[in-house]
Amino acid sequence: MQLTFSIDGTPAVLSRDWFTGHAALAVGTQTFPLDSPWDIATHISLKLSRTWHVDALGHHIAIEKIRPRLFSGIRPQTYRVQVDGELVAEQTGY
Repeated sequence: MQLTFSIDGTPAVLSRDWFTGHAALAVGTQTFPLDSPWDIATHISLKLSRTWHVDALGHHIAIEKIRPRLFSGIRPQTYRVQVDGELVAEQTGY
């Protein structure tokens, strides 16, 4: 899954590998790891939502992942990206 948006004209990409669970945010030339495939919390969680916070280019970026209650590992998840509290991108996928 890839979600593309921009921050003050700088391209940003949120990417997540559905198989390994690896998630990262790339803003310009910087890459911020969000989830590691080696962390057990990446694969097993009882919470329905998870939020990552990143500061880049002088802005606060909040990325929220919302998963369905039942069979969440095999169903699409919703990703919302907010920059300084304003929703800039949303996508549902794997």
